[in-house]
Amino acid sequence: MGLFKSLIKALSGEISASLSPVPTPEECQSMVNGFLYEYGESFHCTNEQYYRFQRSMNPEKMGRIVSIDKQRMRMQITGSYHPEQIYNVYLSHCDCNDFKERHLPCKHIYRLALELGIVTPQWDLSGLTPEVRERLFSLSEPQKKALLRLINKQGARGTEFDTGKGTVPAALVKVGFIDEAPQERILDKNFKKQDLLDILSVSESFPVSHNDKKSAIINYIVQNEPKLAKTMSGKFYRVKYSEMLFKNLEFIQRYLEQKEVS
Repeated sequence: MGLFKSLIKALSGEISASLSPVPTPEECQSMVNGFLYEYGESFHCTNEQYYRFQRSMNPEKMGRIVSIDKQRMRMQITGSYHPEQIYNVYLSHCDCNDFKERHLPCKHIYRLALELGIVTPQWDLSGLTPEVRERLFSLSEPQKKALLRLINKQGARGTEFDTGKGTVPAALVKVGFIDEAPQERILDKNFKKQDLLDILSVSESFPVSHNDKKSAIINYIVQNEPKLAKTMSGKFYRVKYSEMLFKNLEFIQRYLEQKEVS
């Protein structure tokens, strides 16, 4: 009974669509532009959309195309899990539950875009800018793996964190993915005020006192005792994601994970 109802619905939808006027070239272009650009820059590159596009090319994840009307830019397709269901698909909307819940392109809409030639299977949804791509490609495979381990461990936190220096290849700092914390912050994080005073007390000249602020004591050490500052801060390694890495974290992580699988 469910299949019969679906067939009736599909047939009525087909008849209704065939009676609707064929959109003009300008209207077609407007629909294409709406699909490609209406949702904002890099929208289709996000993980949620990227994997829907991937599923649209996987026969095991897609239903059977019942009909396609390229003039009216519409398609009918069966559900992948419920083949008795037949969805009407347009570039702007779809009958499936995914679209009804999110009001964003589903795998069926991406499949329609592929069938219409609006996009190809080679559509670049990496989200990587030429600059980020160039810096990623400059890294060796061990360096890429180290970056992925770091991202998996720290997640999406943009704050500084302590780590072993051996876990962060110098290349990650050199290409601008990791920022090293300055000595001032390392000393402030790892030494109490009294510790700093005790260390300086062995100096012949003792230009600071208990009345000085901790920040003033740290500035004195960094500016006037560079060897001491290097020795003290060298015991620790504090870093954070660079602005470039943090801004592109989702895309870079996905690229590195795919490299790991391949």
